[in-house]
Amino acid sequence: GWSLAPATLVHVLNDILINNRTNIVEFGAGTTTLYIARLLKHHGLNSTLISVDSEQEWIKHVKKQLSNEGLEEFVNLVLAPLNTSLFSEDKKSLWYNCEELNQAFKDVNSIDMVIVDGPQGHYTSMSRFGAVPYLLDKLSENAVIFLDDTHRDDEYIILQKWSEILNKDFQVYGKYGWICSDQQFDSVPIFHKYGILKRDRKKR
Repeated sequence: GWSLAPATLVHVLNDILINNRTNIVEFGAGTTTLYIARLLKHHGLNSTLISVDSEQEWIKHVKKQLSNEGLEEFVNLVLAPLNTSLFSEDKKSLWYNCEELNQAFKDVNSIDMVIVDGPQGHYTSMSRFGAVPYLLDKLSENAVIFLDDTHRDDEYIILQKWSEILNKDFQVYGKYGWICSDQQFDSVPIFHKYGILKRDRKKR
C-alpha cells in the first residue's frame, strides 16, 4: 500500500517522542501505522493511535501485520467507507463515513497529532480536506497536522485552507507539509535544515 516517504516518517516519529504526543489520529492506514505502533511499544509510551481507512481488505491486511509483531493493542483500526463529504464546497468530494467516525471518536478529546495520507487523492478532488474540519473541536491547542503529497495542487490548497481555519502558519518540505504551534519543541529532522532533500529534489 501507499506510505509516507522516509523523510516524512522520520519527522512524524521525531515529533511523537520530542513533543510527547499522546492522542494520535491517522487517516490512511499502512506502513506508517506499523512504525508508530513499534515506536509506542519500544519506548513504552502511554499514547493511543486511531487509524482510519476506507478499505475493509486493507484493514484486515494491516491488522494481520500488527498481530504478527504483537502490536494490535497499540492501534485502534477504524473502517469508514467513503461517502459524500459533508465538508466539500461542491458536495462532490468523497470522504470517510462520518457515522462510523462519530462512533470511533465519541470519547476522544485533546488530539495532539493528525497524519493525513488518505483517502487516496485520485478518488475525487480535495478528498482530504475533511480531516481538520471534522476534528476541529477535538484538537489540542498545540496539535500538529501532517499532510502528505503537498506537491500536488489539491493537497497544497488543502494545507492553505487548514492554515486559515486554524490560524496557524504552514510549512512545506519536499512532498509533505505540516501545521503546528510555535509553543513546542522543533521536531524537524536535522537533514531538512541543511537542505539535503531540497537539493536532491531540484536535481530531478
